[in-house]
Amino acid sequence: MTEMCVNNGQKRPVIRYTDFDLPEHWDIQSENIAQFPLQVNSTEYNEVRALFDKTMAKQYSEIVRIDRIRNKQWYMQYNFYKTFSSKKNTEKKLFHGCSQEVASLIINTFFNRSFSGINDVVYGQGAY
Repeated sequence: MTEMCVNNGQKRPVIRYTDFDLPEHWDIQSENIAQFPLQVNSTEYNEVRALFDKTMAKQYSEIVRIDRIRNKQWYMQYNFYKTFSSKKNTEKKLFHGCSQEVASLIINTFFNRSFSGINDVVYGQGAY
């Protein structure tokens, strides 16, 4: 299927979010948004911790826990932008430490730049 721009007549293929598959280990019957604590001895936990240690070496005293966030809508958007981005290999791993209350807001509403500078601005204003 194609769509045509009414302003310039340019045609392009229509790509729907449903064209992207979710990871096999995701339970597609469960809720859209979920938060999972990683087990300290898991491969995923150790990979994340190693990246965090590389970034924040000796700048923290304790990792309380590491969670994986699953949000189907964000994952579909991520796959769309990753597939069609004109700049390839721009993916970065980011870390965000905050209270559980703020984490819940982020999980449900994403990083909203209008909130930057409101909570725990250790490294200055911004969405980080």
